[in-house]
Amino acid sequence: MKNNYENNLEYLDIEEIIIPKGIMLTIKEVESEENLGFIKVNKDNELVDGIITYLRYVKEGRSKIQVIRINKLQKINIGLASAS
Repeated sequence: MKNNYENNLEYLDIEEIIIPKGIMLTIKEVESEENLGFIKVNKDNELVDGIITYLRYVKEGRSKIQVIRINKLQKINIGLASAS
């Protein structure tokens, strides 16, 4: 199943994004990552995925960034058998 996030893309002020407690990264980890992915946030603007990308954008001084707004069911791939 291919994820289509096109309808969930939006721009947020970088200051609106909330980093969950307990995230610990070193500067070396942030700077050494080459493959920056999407930044994903939940309905409360809490970061769900893409912490390194977010931190790189903060370092670059960006004020608005593109995010994907997800809900809990989008984080997992569920296949339901049809009742026939």
